[in-house]
Amino acid sequence: MIAKRPLGPLSDFVANGGLAEALEPPADTHVYERIEILLESLSEAFVAHVVRSEHASVARLDVLMVERGLMHIGCKIPRKLEGLVELFSDEQLPSLTYEDLVMANPPDDVRAFTRGAIGETERMFYLRHALIEVQLAAMASAMRTAIENSDDEAATRALASVDGFAENVLNYSRKVGRQDVEHFKDHARGFRRFLMSHPTRGHKGPSGEFSPGIPIVDMLLHGDHLGIAQFDYIAERMEYYPIRTRESMESAREWVKRSKTLVTRWQRGSRAEQLWDRVESIGKFLNAFRALHLRVVPRQIPEVRSGPIGGTGGSVDVMQHLSARQSIMAFDSRKYR
Repeated sequence: MIAKRPLGPLSDFVANGGLAEALEPPADTHVYERIEILLESLSEAFVAHVVRSEHASVARLDVLMVERGLMHIGCKIPRKLEGLVELFSDEQLPSLTYEDLVMANPPDDVRAFTRGAIGETERMFYLRHALIEVQLAAMASAMRTAIENSDDEAATRALASVDGFAENVLNYSRKVGRQDVEHFKDHARGFRRFLMSHPTRGHKGPSGEFSPGIPIVDMLLHGDHLGIAQFDYIAERMEYYPIRTRESMESAREWVKRSKTLVTRWQRGSRAEQLWDRVESIGKFLNAFRALHLRVVPRQIPEVRSGPIGGTGGSVDVMQHLSARQSIMAFDSRKYR
């Protein structure tokens, strides 16, 4: 067993494109039998070892992708596969999530539901989201340091890297929308169909709506000025957010309740201009990110131009939802000076 192929032949089937090939129209009607054979090769003792290992999250991804693929082509789910889904979902939803596809997906062995040019676009889509999360986490860490530092010069130095993190996020986001291919919208349509809400359990799909990075930065910047109620949706939907970031998200909400945010830190301090410049640059970044997102979605999903289209995160009208969030969460420096 190796880290990126923890379930041996079943992981190989997913990572090597066997699943993607079977899902291509017309779907392989014999894929059920092939998967049953692969499942039988996994002994109970072997699976128990993987569940306890550090590679359990990758194994969970493989299992959930197989389940989602079979459901998509109308195959019944083998009983052993159902058992594996439950086994690898002890503290998580028994359904494919943003964390599975973006954070658990091995960057050097990315899983995808499609292959060929579409598969390459899909893999890059997940990889670039993962890169965005890394940059946002680094930004949040710098913000926490600045908030807790009472010295303005030290707080300003702590935020020295945020412009670089912000520019990286915007660059990666532009590439998510463009993906360096001419027909991205067609490619996106090819794999987005696998990312919708779970067809039987009703769980929301693995949507960017459940990215932890943006709401954490929102909260640490000016969450107390927006009002804690604006972040109630996080607590209400916490089961959809990455388990590895929930502690950080809950901590940020607590900081909001205690008015431990960058804007308030600046207002209660000496109001140093250099520090404000750093604070304001984060606000401008968030505004730019949301504006970019609104421009990218119609490129990914041209159908939104004709009427309401549901999002993979469960929203009835994805454009209306994004527009509303952009308005509510907007950073206006004039309110804080």
